[in-house]
Amino acid sequence: MLDNFQKFFNGKTVAIVGNSPKILDNIFGGEIDNHDIIIRFNDGFIKNKDAQGSKTTILILSQELSPSDISKYKPLYVINRSSNYNNGTIYAFPKQLREEVSKKTKGVCSSGILTLEWILQYNFKSIDLYGFDLNYKTFHNLSEERNIIFEYEKSGLVKNNKEKKKVTTKETPKYILQNNPIIKINKTEEFKAQNKNFLFSEKYYEKFDLISFDVFDTLLYRPFRYPNELFEYIGGPQFRKERRWAERISRLQCKETTFDKIYNMIQPEYGDYKDIEMVTEISLCKPYKENVELFNFIKSLGKKIIITSDMYLPESVIEMMLWQCGINGYDKIYVSSEYGAKKSDGELFDIIIKDYNVKPEKILHIGDNKTSDGSVPYDKGISVYNVEKKIDLLYKDKPFLKLLKDNYLNNLYVSSLIDYQEDNYWKRLGYMYGSVLVYPFMYWLRDEVVRNKIDTLVFVGRDGYILKKVFEKLNTNIKCIYAYANRRMAKSGKDYSYYFENIGCEGKTALVDSTTRDYSAQSTSKIKIGYYFWVRDPYKDTIVPEGCYSYSFVDRDAYSRILSWELVETLVASPEPPIQDIDEETLQPIYAEITPEEEFRIKIITDICEGILEYGEKNIEIPLQPENIFEIVNNFLTHLTLEDKEYLGQVNFASDPSHSSYHKLVVHPKKR
Repeated sequence: MLDNFQKFFNGKTVAIVGNSPKILDNIFGGEIDNHDIIIRFNDGFIKNKDAQGSKTTILILSQELSPSDISKYKPLYVINRSSNYNNGTIYAFPKQLREEVSKKTKGVCSSGILTLEWILQYNFKSIDLYGFDLNYKTFHNLSEERNIIFEYEKSGLVKNNKEKKKVTTKETPKYILQNNPIIKINKTEEFKAQNKNFLFSEKYYEKFDLISFDVFDTLLYRPFRYPNELFEYIGGPQFRKERRWAERISRLQCKETTFDKIYNMIQPEYGDYKDIEMVTEISLCKPYKENVELFNFIKSLGKKIIITSDMYLPESVIEMMLWQCGINGYDKIYVSSEYGAKKSDGELFDIIIKDYNVKPEKILHIGDNKTSDGSVPYDKGISVYNVEKKIDLLYKDKPFLKLLKDNYLNNLYVSSLIDYQEDNYWKRLGYMYGSVLVYPFMYWLRDEVVRNKIDTLVFVGRDGYILKKVFEKLNTNIKCIYAYANRRMAKSGKDYSYYFENIGCEGKTALVDSTTRDYSAQSTSKIKIGYYFWVRDPYKDTIVPEGCYSYSFVDRDAYSRILSWELVETLVASPEPPIQDIDEETLQPIYAEITPEEEFRIKIITDICEGILEYGEKNIEIPLQPENIFEIVNNFLTHLTLEDKEYLGQVNFASDPSHSSYHKLVVHPKKR
């Protein structure tokens, strides 16, 4: 039954939280809750959320617990150490796994090491251990388990977190202050400001009795440039228009609207989107990690914290969003929809002052909006910090992104880059630009093969390498095969029937490649159906196959729409040498001799592919159209930084299909 977890762990960050009492001496809570999957054990109930976190994804049991005790964790899955335990779950570690791990530990293995060994078989992103005290007396062979974990740590497979004390004023914060009445908080550690320790100074907060945090773009953010883009994401442009209209009308009828009032105004055919919108809001929100860190620091001081938001969503939804992002320990939530009063006109702050019987100067409010979180509370005598929106920080770091047309799809792409940091240039290039060439094409392909009832897809090497890897992650039932059918093979005149008849094609088969002009792959493979990102203007004597489908264009002007197709071909490639032929006996490719140029190319393409795959794991599906893709890539090419020029200048591109000569990769804009 545990086979079902392979996709569940794919690309996820995992926290395994042990029950050592020493964990209570630390403040790992926020760090633990930031993981995608959090695993706990037995009756090690959460006693201190600051130390242990508050979330549980999987509960591992080596004893029987009552349903009420299990419910304290609110786990998504419960797994028994063995099928001997009765805890109302179908999941249990198989006997073979327990025996293999116990043999490795030279004694009965602990549930902690058993769980670790189980997860190591999956394609996880990272594993962090917390509360693992391997020095106490027990019947488990902890000295051997300690050695095993130590080896995993050395190899970088896991990290065993042993100590994280309260932040002190001597530690360097991740914020910068500016001496304005409304002080801005920046996220970047490299900035050196005179008052850099100010926000994390315990002494500073002595003058405040109440700390208020805004929610959206302060503690949480959503992957949209504008909040109403969420409406188009769930229901298309017409729903976005209708949803905005309904909200506008509902606001004319009362001082502050609510979610229910908005949907009372909406056209009946859109009524079903009410639940969809609420679920989507919850599922897509992400923690603004730098500000959550500040929240947790202030909480560690014992200060009373409240949440204050101008929002139509009910308090219960806001509470769920905060919980999902690991934010807890506040005293109360003030949402304008619940009180019929707003921050923007000051009335919600008046209610807070009255409820807590506190003087305005004893309140500190932190938020992003310069009016409702800035000048309005400031005019009431409340101290204020304005933080910058994530999207604005991204534009400051990469100002050329702001030159893209302000439309829904471009904005989704830009928002997908928020919080992305990577030192490896080639991974970063794959994440930012290889992804836009691959994912929209594969989303289109997924719909096309379903429409045409395709059973098998043959991805043509070398361009098909990363296309196949991405397509396989889209959870279709289509059989995918990686095969070779390049121009050299087509021009050889050789019959490759022996190869294509034995690669495993089943049922209705189609071929997938990045570009084509003379359909050499289709002619070599004799596969009648072909899907391409782009079909170049065919030769005059070339007949376009009836089963040829292009994601973007089939015209003679298409080539000029991208300023450097050499960059495109570099981004969508495979980390292997050029193919000369196919061995008739083994059906394996016969590679050309690896030149220094190809050796370098293979190295960087490995990193580029990693970046492309990481993009898909972190982001929602963005159905970019060809015009969006070309604009994004061309915007990059016309605003190359010194770093871009330095790295791209190291790449040599093959001048001919035989790869007998090379030239420097052409990335400079050419005349249209």
